[in-house]
Amino acid sequence: MDEKKSFNPSNESIRRFFMGSEGIFVIPRYQRQYSWGNEELDDLWNDFLDAYRNPKQNDYFLGSVVVVASNEGLSVVDGQQRITTLMIMLNVLYKTYPEINSRRDERDHDYVNSTVLRNLIYYNGEDESMLQLQTRPEYDSVFRREIVNCEDYSKIESVPKTLLKREDPSHKFRNTAKFFYDNFKNFVDEYGMDELAKFVKYIIYNIYIIKIVCYDEPFAIKLFLILNDRGKDLASADIIKTYILDKYGDNENGKNIFEQNWRRIEETCSENDIKMDEFLAYYSYYKLSSLPRKQITDDFYEIVKENDVAALVQELSNFENGMKEIFQADKKSREEMSLVYSLRYVPWSVHAMAAMTTAYTAKYPDIVGLFTALRRFYYLCWIAGKTLNSIKQTSFNMIKMISKNAPLSEIREEAEDFIKNKMLIRDAYEALDGEVYGESFLKPLLFSLEYELRSSLNTTFYLNNNSVHIDHILPKQFNKRPEAWPGIDYEEIKGHLNTIGNMALCSAVKNLEALNYGMDRKIDIYRGNDKYKSGYIPFDTTITVVEDYLISNKEDESGDATQRAMDKIVSRGQYLIRGIENMLKIAR
Repeated sequence: MDEKKSFNPSNESIRRFFMGSEGIFVIPRYQRQYSWGNEELDDLWNDFLDAYRNPKQNDYFLGSVVVVASNEGLSVVDGQQRITTLMIMLNVLYKTYPEINSRRDERDHDYVNSTVLRNLIYYNGEDESMLQLQTRPEYDSVFRREIVNCEDYSKIESVPKTLLKREDPSHKFRNTAKFFYDNFKNFVDEYGMDELAKFVKYIIYNIYIIKIVCYDEPFAIKLFLILNDRGKDLASADIIKTYILDKYGDNENGKNIFEQNWRRIEETCSENDIKMDEFLAYYSYYKLSSLPRKQITDDFYEIVKENDVAALVQELSNFENGMKEIFQADKKSREEMSLVYSLRYVPWSVHAMAAMTTAYTAKYPDIVGLFTALRRFYYLCWIAGKTLNSIKQTSFNMIKMISKNAPLSEIREEAEDFIKNKMLIRDAYEALDGEVYGESFLKPLLFSLEYELRSSLNTTFYLNNNSVHIDHILPKQFNKRPEAWPGIDYEEIKGHLNTIGNMALCSAVKNLEALNYGMDRKIDIYRGNDKYKSGYIPFDTTITVVEDYLISNKEDESGDATQRAMDKIVSRGQYLIRGIENMLKIAR
């Protein structure tokens, strides 16, 4: 194949991307199903709003999409999540606001009305949807039923998190439609229909996508792999390094000193499994006086331009020493160690790591008090289901205050305002009282409780990976071994199986050993008295299960077995929640 004809990239607005297409977009069978949730949708929505409200920014770039042209249409190799999301958004706009721009200003050539929206959704203005899903035979009909043929998105109810975790994409389709319906409605309620017309016009004409049309699928996949290569993050660090070297000009001695410092920072990052671009992101949060931009290279261009280069390199070195403190927590007091360990699990790692590194770099006078406030803030946000976009402004405000050694009372006030206004304590209790199995916060929360409960220094940091499992004390499928769990009614107790009182930290090996066996054998496995001899389970919160069982086993076990089992789960849940309350300083 002629290399010049192997692919054709073009920069296209959303209007041209869909209306000027050489055919419908087809999501091929080998692609994974639609998976965007609220965090990705929040990111997209906030990016659109920020770009629209920024008078200095004419256009917004949504990334690249790789497609393969064929007689059937355009087979999507990369970009299916964005295309599907945009198509749902356009359907919501078209059906919900048919009157948009009905009173068109004839001088406005780039207007958007319901006809324009319809032409974006349907191929050549006919009834064939511009998007066809072939990931499974039934998914395209599900998409048409839930999205394309839906006449009233106001009737879509909020989708529970438990449903969003399922394989069935219909829940995610409806969740995305509900997301855009609610956000556009809120926009209209606050700013009116005329402003909505301007916002939609901006989205259609000023949001751009690089469409890369390939004419050979193997080449398209190869191009996709190159564009998405994991090494691309390091390119940001290389670009920043170039910025700094350029600032030295002809000062070769300064360049040599910088190169030595840079290599040392790289070694520190490598030793602690931190990418260089992550370290630079932590530093940019420490250094900036405003929220970071989309690209770290843009931030650093300004940082390098506005600072003396020798002082900047020294500050980077000091910041590296601050980050080292985080990974030397085992040498600190038990209280400080437990706080650092706990904060390392926070899903918004750039924020939590930047906050801790900033504190150590600035030599904050009350590290324990500060980290206690940070843990309370981040964990309540996490348990209550908040997204990065909802917490980032408050988080950044606290990082900025820490860098200036602001009084702890002011930093606490910043966090508490968010906690109270968003009613995080209420939402956290609602989450903890419900089914917690499968929640991302569960294992880190129990790890944090472990560190908190220990009376003496313990240097073990438990990685949040598959080496440790969450074990169901009463197994999820205990009814498959009814002889091991006599008298316990599955239907009556199944609502308790995924609650926190039935959860225990357990090594992966022991979890596999325990399976659905009865309590006697499970306790022997926890204690290391079984044939596998894998040792006593190392988690204090799980040891309490053993101790409670050994004590209660001597007591009268007469009566209803189901009720006894439920009472045990409820009692243990209360015990764990009391520990969490003490740790996060909350109360009902």
